[in-house]
Amino acid sequence: MLAHALAERDIEPARAATIGDRAQDMHAAVANRMRGIGILYGYGSREELQDAHAPVPFASVDPLPDATRAAIP
Repeated sequence: MLAHALAERDIEPARAATIGDRAQDMHAAVANRMRGIGILYGYGSREELQDAHAPVPFASVDPLPDATRAAIP
């Protein structure tokens, strides 16, 4: 799904990030050469995201704008 969205919108993967609450979201980001940003206000747990090598997961939406800007060159 991510590959299709990137191609459909002509988005360079290095200039995008995936925000997700599950390990699958982080794996999809890596598979599509994107950065993954983990969040804790969904179904996944901190341990699941850490096992998927997500950066420190966020517990609220407040830091997401700054984290997204920092993740995308």
